[in-house]
Amino acid sequence: MTRLGQSADTVRRALRGLYLLTAVGLVAELLLIGHTEKSLQVLPLVLISAGSVVVVRSRPPVAIRITSILMVACGALGLILHGWANLEFAQELSPGLGGFALFWKAIQGAAPPTLAPGALFSLGLLGWLTIPSR
Repeated sequence: MTRLGQSADTVRRALRGLYLLTAVGLVAELLLIGHTEKSLQVLPLVLISAGSVVVVRSRPPVAIRITSILMVACGALGLILHGWANLEFAQELSPGLGGFALFWKAIQGAAPPTLAPGALFSLGLLGWLTIPSR
């Protein structure tokens, strides 16, 4: 193996370690806040667990690609769902607001945290970076 190949392997190992550390933190956070009340809320936990297995154990690139794409999609869906819930809540609290003022109030919502699903989105992208080059 060339020096460049060894360096790439070292970087991939470091990325897998970072992935696992982030995954454990996200799972702990989701469990601590009770993100298991609805079946759709369990989806991130399942994807993070599956992704951790395929990334950390260096499964075939196709398995990593599939779980990474699913995590990015789930993160995007979560951003939409969290944003929508906060938008509806902001409309109830301030019926006279509209436009950017309503958007700003909604994006600042704490329950559910509007941008939190972005962490799953990022984890999916991080997983993609662990795919060995050919």
